[in-house]
Amino acid sequence: RSTLFPYTTLFRSLADLMPASEVRNMEKMYSNQKLIEQGRGTQGDAAMFGYYIEHNIGIGFQCFAGGLFFGLGSVFFLSYNGMILGGVAGHLSHPPYAASFWPYVVGHCPWELSAVVLCGAAGLMLGLRLVQPGPLRRVDALRQIAPQAVQLVLGGALMLVLAAAIEAFWSALPLSAAVKYGFSALNWCAVLGYLCLSGRGQDRKSTRLNSSHLAES
Repeated sequence: RSTLFPYTTLFRSLADLMPASEVRNMEKMYSNQKLIEQGRGTQGDAAMFGYYIEHNIGIGFQCFAGGLFFGLGSVFFLSYNGMILGGVAGHLSHPPYAASFWPYVVGHCPWELSAVVLCGAAGLMLGLRLVQPGPLRRVDALRQIAPQAVQLVLGGALMLVLAAAIEAFWSALPLSAAVKYGFSALNWCAVLGYLCLSGRGQDRKSTRLNSSHLAES
């Protein structure tokens, strides 16, 4: 059982969050580094790539579409998946699992976790317009914000595909933990750089256009 806070303040064991059979399967997988490094072969990697895409995009869609329930669905799915991920990470952060678990997951975490948050944020944008439509009818307020929310969730979907590719073709490679942690750090820099810098050119262009219109008037 995990001793990490606040995990044990809410649940006695990971089995309280998910079926015991799944817990045993994860423990078996991460108890031996060689089981991971054996790989699945080219066909196995391709099959897992398809599975990861379906699984990841399914979670992202839940977080996004849940916003149509006045944002409550997005809050629920973000909280639920965060609780599951936190419980799994806490449980597998102890010997003999940690040495296999963290090198395996750190590569795709930057893209996958960030994408799920983006999908949830897009859902909350929809929910906010339903809760506070302003002078518009709710359907009109939803129609007004939908293009921005869809653009955000499409970006999240592309990130989830990239995360699936990394998990399928990179994560199980027999490389040292240092290499995998370094790869993860580069990916975090790429994600944060994109989130911080993307769209700035459009903002400057919009500012110039608004200034020119004001000057003409």
